[in-house]
Amino acid sequence: MACFEAGAWLFVEPRDGLRVLDLSSGQSRFYLGGWQEAAAVVSPTGGSVIDAEARTAIEGLITALIANGILPQA
Repeated sequence: MACFEAGAWLFVEPRDGLRVLDLSSGQSRFYLGGWQEAAAVVSPTGGSVIDAEARTAIEGLITALIANGILPQA
């Protein structure tokens, strides 16, 4: 990684647990032995028993995670 500070470029190796914001996608990326990104999540469908309240809550969580740049747009 490169950072410009006090008129000079600093180069550092990323360490596990480092999290950055990818401005090109608006998505958070994290380093764990290599750069990782969250996979898109699909809302639940089907099933023999449908719990509408649970599905609404899950959809709200997915929406919040996308809005905060943690999950990519599906």
